[in-house]
Amino acid sequence: MRTVTHHGRTTAYRTFDRGGGGHTLLAVHGSGGSHRIWTSQSAVATDHPVVALDLSGHGESDDVSAEPGYETLSAYVDDVVAVAEAASADVLLGNSLGGAVVLTALVERNLDVSGVVLAGVGPRLPVPEDLLEWVSADFPRAVEFLHKPDHLFHDADEETLDVSRGALRETGSTILDRDLQTAHAVDLREQLSGVEAPALALVGEYDRLTPPYFHEDLCARGVRGVQRRSLRVSLARLTPVDRHRFVPSDEGRGVQPVETSDPDGVDYGWVMQTTFVLTIVVGAPIVALLSIPRTLPTWGARVEFAIRVGAVVWFLVAVGVFLYARRTDAGDGGEDPEDVVEGDKDGSDAPAEE
Repeated sequence: MRTVTHHGRTTAYRTFDRGGGGHTLLAVHGSGGSHRIWTSQSAVATDHPVVALDLSGHGESDDVSAEPGYETLSAYVDDVVAVAEAASADVLLGNSLGGAVVLTALVERNLDVSGVVLAGVGPRLPVPEDLLEWVSADFPRAVEFLHKPDHLFHDADEETLDVSRGALRETGSTILDRDLQTAHAVDLREQLSGVEAPALALVGEYDRLTPPYFHEDLCARGVRGVQRRSLRVSLARLTPVDRHRFVPSDEGRGVQPVETSDPDGVDYGWVMQTTFVLTIVVGAPIVALLSIPRTLPTWGARVEFAIRVGAVVWFLVAVGVFLYARRTDAGDGGEDPEDVVEGDKDGSDAPAEE
Protein backbone atom coordinates (compact mmCIF):
# COMPACT_ATOMS: atom_id res chain seq x y z
CA MET A 1 0.00 0.00 0.00
CA ARG A 2 1.13 3.53 -0.77
CA THR A 3 0.13 6.61 1.18
CA VAL A 4 -0.30 10.32 0.67
CA THR A 5 -0.42 12.86 3.47
CA HIS A 6 -2.88 15.73 3.29
CA HIS A 7 -4.94 17.86 5.69
CA GLY A 8 -3.03 16.39 8.62
CA ARG A 9 -3.86 12.75 7.87
CA THR A 10 -2.63 9.88 5.74
CA THR A 11 -4.72 8.23 3.03
CA ALA A 12 -3.72 4.77 1.83
CA TYR A 13 -4.11 3.48 -1.70
CA ARG A 14 -3.06 0.48 -3.74
CA THR A 15 -1.82 0.60 -7.31
CA PHE A 16 -2.46 -2.29 -9.69
CA ASP A 17 -0.06 -1.95 -12.60
CA ARG A 18 0.20 -4.90 -14.95
CA GLY A 19 1.77 -3.13 -17.87
CA GLY A 20 -1.26 -1.17 -19.03
CA GLY A 21 -0.43 2.10 -20.73
CA GLY A 22 -3.83 3.78 -20.96
CA HIS A 23 -5.61 6.16 -18.62
CA THR A 24 -5.01 5.65 -14.90
CA LEU A 25 -8.26 4.75 -13.16
CA LEU A 26 -8.92 5.77 -9.55
CA ALA A 27 -11.62 3.62 -7.89
CA VAL A 28 -13.60 4.96 -4.93
CA HIS A 29 -15.54 2.50 -2.77
CA GLY A 30 -18.97 2.96 -1.21
CA SER A 31 -20.32 2.92 2.36
CA GLY A 32 -18.37 0.67 4.71
CA GLY A 33 -16.03 -0.51 1.96
CA SER A 34 -12.32 -0.33 1.26
CA HIS A 35 -9.90 -0.70 -1.65
CA ARG A 36 -10.43 -4.47 -1.47
CA ILE A 37 -13.82 -4.33 -3.18
CA TRP A 38 -12.03 -3.50 -6.43
CA THR A 39 -9.80 -6.59 -6.46
CA SER A 40 -11.69 -8.22 -9.35
CA GLN A 41 -11.66 -5.01 -11.35
CA SER A 42 -7.87 -4.86 -11.04
CA ALA A 43 -7.83 -7.26 -14.00
CA VAL A 44 -8.18 -4.24 -16.30
CA ALA A 45 -4.70 -3.13 -15.16
CA THR A 46 -3.34 -4.98 -18.19
CA ASP A 47 -4.85 -2.11 -20.21
CA HIS A 48 -5.08 0.71 -17.67
CA PRO A 49 -3.26 1.19 -14.36
CA VAL A 50 -5.83 0.94 -11.54
CA VAL A 51 -5.59 2.79 -8.24
CA ALA A 52 -7.97 1.97 -5.37
CA LEU A 53 -7.98 4.04 -2.17
CA ASP A 54 -9.27 3.65 1.36
CA LEU A 55 -11.39 6.66 2.30
CA SER A 56 -10.67 8.18 5.71
CA GLY A 57 -11.48 5.75 8.53
CA HIS A 58 -11.62 2.78 6.16
CA GLY A 59 -9.03 0.07 5.58
CA GLU A 60 -5.53 1.39 6.23
CA SER A 61 -6.30 5.12 6.04
CA ASP A 62 -6.28 7.45 9.03
CA ASP A 63 -9.67 8.51 10.29
CA VAL A 64 -10.94 12.07 10.23
CA SER A 65 -12.98 13.95 12.79
CA ALA A 66 -16.04 14.92 10.78
CA GLU A 67 -19.77 15.04 11.36
CA PRO A 68 -21.95 12.86 9.12
CA GLY A 69 -23.22 14.71 6.09
CA TYR A 70 -21.46 17.34 4.04
CA GLU A 71 -18.49 17.59 6.42
CA THR A 72 -17.71 13.90 5.94
CA LEU A 73 -18.44 14.08 2.20
CA SER A 74 -15.99 16.98 1.87
CA ALA A 75 -13.32 15.08 3.80
CA TYR A 76 -13.74 12.10 1.48
CA VAL A 77 -13.42 14.44 -1.50
CA ASP A 78 -10.11 15.65 -0.03
CA ASP A 79 -8.95 12.02 0.03
CA VAL A 80 -9.86 11.50 -3.63
CA VAL A 81 -8.24 14.71 -4.81
CA ALA A 82 -5.03 13.95 -2.91
CA VAL A 83 -4.75 10.40 -4.28
CA ALA A 84 -5.72 11.45 -7.82
CA GLU A 85 -2.92 14.01 -7.81
CA ALA A 86 -0.39 11.64 -6.24
CA ALA A 87 -1.17 8.82 -8.67
CA SER A 88 -1.79 11.02 -11.74
CA ALA A 89 -5.21 9.41 -12.13
CA ASP A 90 -7.38 10.92 -14.85
CA VAL A 91 -10.44 8.63 -14.85
CA LEU A 92 -12.53 8.31 -11.69
CA LEU A 93 -14.72 5.30 -10.78
CA GLY A 94 -17.22 5.71 -7.98
CA ASN A 95 -19.59 3.16 -6.47
CA SER A 96 -22.64 4.34 -4.47
CA LEU A 97 -21.41 6.86 -1.88
CA GLY A 98 -18.08 6.75 -3.71
CA GLY A 99 -19.90 8.01 -6.79
CA ALA A 100 -21.32 10.94 -4.83
CA VAL A 101 -17.78 11.69 -3.64
CA VAL A 102 -16.54 11.65 -7.24
CA LEU A 103 -19.33 13.93 -8.47
CA THR A 104 -18.72 16.36 -5.61
CA ALA A 105 -15.00 16.44 -6.45
CA LEU A 106 -15.85 17.34 -10.03
CA VAL A 107 -18.37 20.10 -9.32
CA GLU A 108 -16.70 21.66 -6.28
CA ARG A 109 -12.97 21.12 -6.79
CA ASN A 110 -12.78 21.36 -10.58
CA LEU A 111 -10.75 18.17 -10.68
CA ASP A 112 -9.43 17.78 -14.24
CA VAL A 113 -10.23 14.28 -15.49
CA SER A 114 -10.72 12.59 -18.83
CA GLY A 115 -13.76 10.57 -17.80
CA VAL A 116 -15.97 9.27 -15.02
CA VAL A 117 -17.62 5.92 -14.32
CA LEU A 118 -20.56 5.91 -11.88
CA ALA A 119 -21.87 2.59 -10.58
CA GLY A 120 -25.10 2.52 -8.59
CA VAL A 121 -25.23 6.30 -8.15
CA GLY A 122 -28.04 8.85 -8.04
CA PRO A 123 -28.35 12.60 -7.39
CA ARG A 124 -29.65 11.50 -3.99
CA LEU A 125 -28.90 8.30 -2.08
CA PRO A 126 -31.66 7.95 0.54
CA VAL A 127 -31.17 5.19 3.11
CA PRO A 128 -34.11 3.42 4.83
CA GLU A 129 -34.69 4.89 8.28
CA ASP A 130 -34.75 1.44 9.88
CA LEU A 131 -31.31 0.65 8.49
CA LEU A 132 -29.94 3.92 9.86
CA GLU A 133 -31.33 2.97 13.26
CA TRP A 134 -30.03 -0.61 13.17
CA VAL A 135 -26.45 0.37 12.34
CA SER A 136 -26.03 2.11 15.69
CA ALA A 137 -28.53 0.13 17.80
CA ASP A 138 -28.30 -3.41 16.36
CA PHE A 139 -25.23 -3.68 14.13
CA PRO A 140 -25.47 -7.46 13.47
CA ARG A 141 -29.02 -6.95 12.20
CA ALA A 142 -27.83 -4.18 9.87
CA VAL A 143 -25.05 -6.42 8.52
CA GLU A 144 -27.49 -9.24 7.80
CA PHE A 145 -29.96 -6.88 6.14
CA LEU A 146 -27.26 -5.59 3.80
CA HIS A 147 -26.45 -9.17 2.78
CA LYS A 148 -29.96 -10.18 1.82
CA PRO A 149 -30.41 -10.99 -1.87
CA ASP A 150 -30.28 -7.95 -4.17
CA HIS A 151 -28.71 -5.66 -1.62
CA LEU A 152 -24.91 -5.56 -1.62
CA PHE A 153 -25.01 -8.60 -3.92
CA HIS A 154 -27.53 -10.17 -6.28
CA ASP A 155 -27.09 -13.85 -5.46
CA ALA A 156 -23.51 -14.30 -4.25
CA ASP A 157 -22.27 -17.61 -2.84
CA GLU A 158 -21.98 -18.02 0.91
CA GLU A 159 -18.20 -17.72 0.92
CA THR A 160 -18.39 -14.30 -0.74
CA LEU A 161 -21.09 -13.20 1.68
CA ASP A 162 -18.98 -14.30 4.67
CA VAL A 163 -16.02 -12.31 3.42
CA SER A 164 -18.22 -9.26 2.92
CA ARG A 165 -19.80 -9.59 6.37
CA GLY A 166 -16.34 -9.81 7.90
CA ALA A 167 -15.22 -6.69 6.04
CA LEU A 168 -18.20 -4.72 7.35
CA ARG A 169 -17.55 -5.90 10.90
CA GLU A 170 -13.95 -4.80 10.49
CA THR A 171 -15.12 -1.37 9.35
CA GLY A 172 -17.38 -1.18 12.38
CA SER A 173 -20.69 0.44 13.20
CA THR A 174 -19.27 3.92 13.81
CA ILE A 175 -17.79 4.34 10.32
CA LEU A 176 -20.68 2.60 8.56
CA ASP A 177 -23.16 4.79 10.44
CA ARG A 178 -21.25 7.90 9.37
CA ASP A 179 -21.16 6.69 5.76
CA LEU A 180 -24.87 5.86 5.58
CA GLN A 181 -25.90 9.13 7.20
CA THR A 182 -23.65 10.98 4.77
CA ALA A 183 -25.16 9.11 1.81
CA HIS A 184 -28.65 9.85 3.13
CA ALA A 185 -27.84 13.59 3.20
CA VAL A 186 -26.40 13.71 -0.35
CA ASP A 187 -28.29 16.03 -2.68
CA LEU A 188 -26.57 16.84 -5.95
CA ARG A 189 -29.70 17.54 -7.99
CA GLU A 190 -28.83 21.17 -8.64
CA GLN A 191 -25.13 20.58 -9.31
CA LEU A 192 -24.99 17.84 -11.92
CA SER A 193 -25.08 20.25 -14.84
CA GLY A 194 -21.60 21.30 -13.73
CA VAL A 195 -20.13 17.89 -14.57
CA GLU A 196 -18.30 18.42 -17.85
CA ALA A 197 -16.30 15.18 -18.04
CA PRO A 198 -17.71 12.34 -20.19
CA ALA A 199 -19.48 9.85 -17.91
CA LEU A 200 -20.43 6.20 -18.09
CA ALA A 201 -23.33 5.32 -15.80
CA LEU A 202 -23.89 1.72 -14.66
CA VAL A 203 -26.80 0.28 -12.72
CA GLY A 204 -27.26 -3.19 -11.24
CA GLU A 205 -30.48 -4.61 -12.61
CA TYR A 206 -31.49 -6.24 -9.32
CA ASP A 207 -30.18 -3.55 -6.95
CA ARG A 208 -32.57 -2.61 -4.14
CA LEU A 209 -30.19 -0.32 -2.28
CA THR A 210 -29.60 2.01 -5.23
CA PRO A 211 -32.44 0.99 -7.57
CA PRO A 212 -32.66 1.91 -11.26
CA TYR A 213 -34.74 5.04 -10.72
CA PHE A 214 -31.76 6.64 -8.89
CA HIS A 215 -29.76 5.97 -12.05
CA GLU A 216 -32.53 7.24 -14.34
CA ASP A 217 -32.69 10.49 -12.37
CA LEU A 218 -28.92 10.87 -12.60
CA CYS A 219 -29.04 10.54 -16.39
CA ALA A 220 -32.03 12.84 -16.71
CA ARG A 221 -30.27 15.70 -14.94
CA GLY A 222 -27.63 16.40 -17.52
CA VAL A 223 -24.61 14.24 -16.68
CA ARG A 224 -22.93 13.72 -20.03
CA GLY A 225 -22.48 10.21 -21.38
CA VAL A 226 -19.92 8.38 -23.50
CA GLN A 227 -20.45 5.87 -26.26
CA ARG A 228 -21.00 2.66 -24.35
CA ARG A 229 -18.73 0.63 -26.60
CA SER A 230 -15.76 2.72 -25.42
CA LEU A 231 -15.49 1.13 -21.99
CA ARG A 232 -17.88 -1.75 -22.23
CA VAL A 233 -15.43 -4.65 -22.33
CA SER A 234 -12.93 -3.49 -19.73
CA LEU A 235 -15.38 -2.17 -17.18
CA ALA A 236 -18.26 -4.62 -17.48
CA ARG A 237 -17.39 -6.21 -14.15
CA LEU A 238 -17.68 -3.03 -12.11
CA THR A 239 -20.61 -4.20 -10.00
CA PRO A 240 -21.12 -7.58 -8.29
CA VAL A 241 -24.30 -8.46 -10.13
CA ASP A 242 -25.12 -10.77 -12.98
CA ARG A 243 -26.27 -8.07 -15.37
CA HIS A 244 -25.57 -4.39 -15.96
CA ARG A 245 -26.88 -1.57 -18.09
CA PHE A 246 -24.97 1.09 -19.94
CA VAL A 247 -26.69 4.44 -20.48
CA PRO A 248 -25.23 7.15 -22.71
CA SER A 249 -27.06 9.81 -20.74
CA ASP A 250 -26.50 12.62 -23.22
CA GLU A 251 -28.58 10.67 -25.71
CA GLY A 252 -31.41 10.30 -23.20
CA ARG A 253 -32.00 6.71 -24.18
CA GLY A 254 -30.63 3.20 -23.80
CA VAL A 255 -32.60 1.88 -20.83
CA GLN A 256 -36.32 1.54 -20.36
CA PRO A 257 -37.42 3.01 -17.00
CA VAL A 258 -37.85 0.31 -14.39
CA GLU A 259 -39.48 2.43 -11.70
CA THR A 260 -41.84 5.39 -11.70
CA SER A 261 -40.59 6.86 -8.45
CA ASP A 262 -39.00 10.09 -7.34
CA PRO A 263 -35.54 10.14 -5.66
CA ASP A 264 -37.21 10.13 -2.23
CA GLY A 265 -38.45 6.60 -2.94
CA VAL A 266 -42.19 7.27 -3.45
CA ASP A 267 -43.56 5.14 -6.28
CA TYR A 268 -46.34 7.37 -7.61
CA GLY A 269 -47.57 4.72 -10.01
CA TRP A 270 -48.22 2.41 -7.06
CA VAL A 271 -49.84 5.25 -5.11
CA MET A 272 -52.24 6.03 -7.95
CA GLN A 273 -53.18 2.40 -8.53
CA THR A 274 -53.70 1.66 -4.85
CA THR A 275 -55.71 4.85 -4.36
CA PHE A 276 -57.98 3.94 -7.27
CA VAL A 277 -58.71 0.44 -5.92
CA LEU A 278 -59.18 1.51 -2.30
CA THR A 279 -61.43 4.41 -3.26
CA ILE A 280 -63.80 1.96 -4.97
CA VAL A 281 -63.59 -0.65 -2.21
CA VAL A 282 -64.02 1.84 0.62
CA GLY A 283 -66.05 4.51 -1.15
CA ALA A 284 -68.89 2.38 -2.53
CA PRO A 285 -70.11 1.14 0.89
CA ILE A 286 -69.75 4.63 2.39
CA VAL A 287 -71.78 6.23 -0.41
CA ALA A 288 -74.47 3.54 -0.06
CA LEU A 289 -74.72 3.97 3.73
CA LEU A 290 -74.82 7.76 3.61
CA SER A 291 -77.48 7.75 0.90
CA ILE A 292 -79.97 5.73 2.98
CA PRO A 293 -81.40 8.62 5.07
CA ARG A 294 -81.39 11.04 2.12
CA THR A 295 -84.03 11.65 -0.51
CA LEU A 296 -82.51 11.34 -3.96
CA PRO A 297 -85.44 11.29 -6.37
CA THR A 298 -83.49 11.40 -9.67
CA TRP A 299 -80.46 9.72 -11.13
CA GLY A 300 -78.82 13.12 -11.48
CA ALA A 301 -79.20 13.73 -7.76
CA ARG A 302 -77.78 10.31 -6.97
CA VAL A 303 -74.76 10.83 -9.24
CA GLU A 304 -74.09 14.27 -7.75
CA PHE A 305 -74.30 12.87 -4.22
CA ALA A 306 -71.94 9.99 -5.11
CA ILE A 307 -69.41 12.40 -6.66
CA ARG A 308 -69.46 14.73 -3.65
CA VAL A 309 -68.95 11.92 -1.14
CA GLY A 310 -66.52 10.04 -3.40
CA ALA A 311 -64.30 13.10 -3.80
CA VAL A 312 -63.82 13.33 -0.05
CA VAL A 313 -63.13 9.60 0.19
CA TRP A 314 -60.67 9.77 -2.70
CA PHE A 315 -58.74 12.65 -1.13
CA LEU A 316 -58.47 10.99 2.28
CA VAL A 317 -57.44 7.65 0.75
CA ALA A 318 -54.85 9.32 -1.50
CA VAL A 319 -53.23 11.14 1.41
CA GLY A 320 -53.19 7.98 3.50
CA VAL A 321 -51.68 5.85 0.71
CA PHE A 322 -49.04 8.49 -0.05
CA LEU A 323 -47.96 8.72 3.60
CA TYR A 324 -47.82 4.92 3.82
CA ALA A 325 -45.70 4.70 0.67
CA ARG A 326 -43.34 7.39 1.90
CA ARG A 327 -42.90 5.64 5.24
CA THR A 328 -42.37 2.11 3.92
CA ASP A 329 -41.10 2.67 0.33
CA ALA A 330 -44.05 0.60 -0.86
CA GLY A 331 -44.38 -0.33 -4.51
CA ASP A 332 -41.60 -1.03 -7.02
CA GLY A 333 -39.40 1.61 -5.44
CA GLY A 334 -38.71 -0.67 -2.47
CA GLU A 335 -40.24 -2.34 0.55
CA ASP A 336 -40.23 -2.00 4.28
CA PRO A 337 -36.65 -3.05 5.16
CA GLU A 338 -38.02 -5.70 7.54
CA ASP A 339 -40.12 -7.34 4.87
CA VAL A 340 -37.94 -7.31 1.77
CA VAL A 341 -38.51 -10.38 -0.34
CA GLU A 342 -36.63 -11.66 -3.32
CA GLY A 343 -37.69 -9.93 -6.51
CA ASP A 344 -38.37 -11.42 -9.85
CA LYS A 345 -35.25 -13.06 -11.27
CA ASP A 346 -36.17 -12.77 -14.92
CA GLY A 347 -34.36 -9.45 -15.35
CA SER A 348 -37.50 -7.29 -15.48
CA ASP A 349 -37.23 -5.68 -12.09
CA ALA A 350 -34.78 -4.13 -9.57
CA PRO A 351 -30.69 -4.30 -8.81
CA ALA A 352 -27.61 -4.44 -6.16
CA GLU A 353 -24.68 -2.41 -4.92
CA GLU A 354 -22.18 -1.35 -2.32
